[in-house]
Amino acid sequence: MRTLLLSLGKLVVTAASFSVPRRMRARFRQEWEAEMVHHTKATAGVRPGLGMIRHATGAVPHALSLVRAEWRWDSMLSDLRYALRTLGAHPLFVLAASATLAIGIGANTALFSVLDAVVLRPLPYSQPERLVTVFESQLTVGGTRDGAAPGNIIDWKRDAKTLDSLTAWWVESTILLGDGSSDTEEI
Repeated sequence: MRTLLLSLGKLVVTAASFSVPRRMRARFRQEWEAEMVHHTKATAGVRPGLGMIRHATGAVPHALSLVRAEWRWDSMLSDLRYALRTLGAHPLFVLAASATLAIGIGANTALFSVLDAVVLRPLPYSQPERLVTVFESQLTVGGTRDGAAPGNIIDWKRDAKTLDSLTAWWVESTILLGDGSSDTEEI
């Protein structure tokens, strides 16, 4: 159990060491591991072993404080200049990356706009959960859903006891032919 905890602690220390600047990494990693091994030898059992893991995770805030101390404006500006020089040397890459980002952002924006309008926003009615769709089906022809005849809609509106209101719409399209085959138009 102790070896498992020790290797887990070394793994934590190794992960924390990657956040330390490269020139300081080996020294701090050696220091943290030595401290962890010393803590392990001084204690026995599982509970102190878990304390050793907690002690190993103390390397993470120490590493972050070292990184924070290394952040300076002049080094950040130097990194920014280097990045701009590198991007200027590879304009095709910049164009491809920019196009990919633009297409991805545009597609996500369009998808979210549709999703927001259709799914996320409530319908503009006072009680949208009470809306129903009414179809007419002809059992003699196979029972398919068909649009209702205008006369039936008027009768339903007048005679319905379970509906507060009834509204209908009709969509019809046909093709208007002109003199030749090229000037046909759907209306």
